[in-house]
Amino acid sequence: MSDSNSGSPKPQVQHMPTVRLALLQYASKSTAVETVLHAERLILNAVEKGAQIICLQELFHSDYFCRTVNQAQFKEAVRVKSSFMERFQEIAKKHEVVLILPIFEEAAPGLYFNSAVVVDADGTRVGVYRKMHIPEDPGFHEKFYFTP
Repeated sequence: MSDSNSGSPKPQVQHMPTVRLALLQYASKSTAVETVLHAERLILNAVEKGAQIICLQELFHSDYFCRTVNQAQFKEAVRVKSSFMERFQEIAKKHEVVLILPIFEEAAPGLYFNSAVVVDADGTRVGVYRKMHIPEDPGFHEKFYFTP
């Protein structure tokens, strides 16, 4: 087959599969429990709209607390291997979606990270990314909370 204008063959068009991505951004609720339940509802809404990869906002399970220095915030950190994370692994598996879950991670006592856990559509944890650039500016006291 040739293009009548140039005499050269017409390139074959390969159609790549479409991947639907959902990026969730929302205001935190009055409690961490309400915030997590709200995130779950938004995940299910994204699934209903055909999302295959769903990325939640930074520190999705709480309010962005780094505007202040407050020792009490450390009790809000979660472990990557925990019932909290297993809950989202089950959601990913049930709905066959990839979840990117940014959390305030407690890796070990006294060792905290601003992390993103990637859960595959079969519910397995693919990996964990730990934020490397930790800002310390007015209104951003992340170095108080996170290890680079």
